Amino acid sequence: MSKEAAAATLTQIYFDKVNAQVTRRKPTDKIGVEALDEIGQVYGTFLNRLEYFLENASEPPAPPKA
Repeated sequence: MSKEAAAATLTQIYFDKVNAQVTRRKPTDKIGVEALDEIGQVYGTFLNRLEYFLENASEPPAPPKA
């Protein structure tokens, strides 16, 4: 998986989780401290995984020369 693909996948997972956390509430509801903590934990995990994949993702092998 390329670095760009790994970053895109992890970014989408992060946004899906944050959107799920925020959209469970009515527009007039305040987001609770627990929800903010959960979003912060998801974001921290996201950053750690993104950094790991960007450092360790292997580039696709070069095509064989004919």
